[in-house]
Amino acid sequence: MPPSLTTPYAFVQQGWFSGTNRGLRGALDPAFGVESTLIDTHDYRRIGRGSLLNTPAANLRTHLAEQGYLARRDPRAFVARRLETSFMFEHRSAVARKAVRATAAPFVLQTMCMFNAKTDDRPLYIYTDHTMLAYRRYGAYNEDLRGREAWIELEHETYRAADRIFTTSEFARRSIIEDYDCPADRVIVARSGVNIAVPDAPIARTEPPRRIVFIGKQWERKGGPILVEAFRAARRSHPELELTVVGCEPSLNEPGVTVVGRVPPEQVGDLLREADIFAMPSTVEPSAIVYSEASAHSLPILATTAGGTPERVLDGQTGLLGPPGDAATLTHNLMRLLDEPGLASKLGLAGQRLVAEQFSWPIAAEIIAASIRADLGSAATHQTR
Repeated sequence: MPPSLTTPYAFVQQGWFSGTNRGLRGALDPAFGVESTLIDTHDYRRIGRGSLLNTPAANLRTHLAEQGYLARRDPRAFVARRLETSFMFEHRSAVARKAVRATAAPFVLQTMCMFNAKTDDRPLYIYTDHTMLAYRRYGAYNEDLRGREAWIELEHETYRAADRIFTTSEFARRSIIEDYDCPADRVIVARSGVNIAVPDAPIARTEPPRRIVFIGKQWERKGGPILVEAFRAARRSHPELELTVVGCEPSLNEPGVTVVGRVPPEQVGDLLREADIFAMPSTVEPSAIVYSEASAHSLPILATTAGGTPERVLDGQTGLLGPPGDAATLTHNLMRLLDEPGLASKLGLAGQRLVAEQFSWPIAAEIIAASIRADLGSAATHQTR
């Protein structure tokens, strides 16, 4: 292995990113042999007096111009998108660049493409799970991209400025190459790890399975409604079936369903240990880490073919997949797990092996670190010639 860095690199992030930032940085720092300088643009959202909804008040005009059509149609979505404006993209970029200039970092690694941390001649690397234009790849569930033109152009500029881009899936890689015209050799799939403690050995579970768990913050996008349809249909012949809903609080009055709502990350493992099946049939899904966390707990997965999911849940090997929004196929797959002896256990064990072999933060970090070391070594060699 090449020698460790002697100067901290800059790790630039925007908030929590579902625990990904902590997991990635926690593995990258040992891979480089140095503690990185952490820069979080999330800390600079508010600009003293005159802020609105925890964003600069000056963002309001841009927000109305770019996404004002949402204000009447879906006020909650309009408010939720206040951070997804070209103003906020450029605001975060300015914050990131100023912070990077104050360091002696030999390179910059930013997570997600919600800002552009490129400054002076230092290499810029990006790690991301999705793009705005990837929303066009979800068929009937395409996102409405009206008003996003300025944001998308800023994404283009950021990807063009990057020396290399690392993704959590081939799905995201294809979008960056095909939708943003980036050279294929500059975009590398690094995958991701899991963000909770996982058991060392398979967990003994009920046969046939009877406890289903759903974990997701967005009930509709994560396929909650069709999961309830499938659950209701399966429960006619399997009245012992139970469903636990975690991460959100939909209004449900369904026999056998328990709504837990949000829980601390440290409780997720307990919920997975208590379950027999993990189900999250998303309609739009970049590359959900929770699938790998469920597989690491030797749970069979019920999911869909949306986005990068088939790379993380192997159909017929670690889980059963169906088209997004297809309640009939989901019901069929659920009934297979309930009625075919040993299938749930077989899928769960294969999923645990898959995660151990491919989805850990040290594995992802070494893919990234090896590529960056090679780039830095080539640059140093070039400079000495």
